[in-house]
Amino acid sequence: MKLTLANVKEIKRNSSSPLTKRVCNYVIGEWSDYSDKKDIFTDVLYHGCQSGIVGELFYYTDTVKFYKQYR
Repeated sequence: MKLTLANVKEIKRNSSSPLTKRVCNYVIGEWSDYSDKKDIFTDVLYHGCQSGIVGELFYYTDTVKFYKQYR
């Protein structure tokens, strides 16, 4: 599947997983900030949330809350 905004929205629409929907919302929100869209994923993969890439998961308390919600 090609990485397009329409495909990300389709994945979100077709998913029953709250975690998948949350990740899709993040990708949709970041879409316009990236010229190479796969960097949305590789930035998190290579640098992790602690780098500040995912602003809502910067603090430890935020990551714990996120984990407890989606484990």
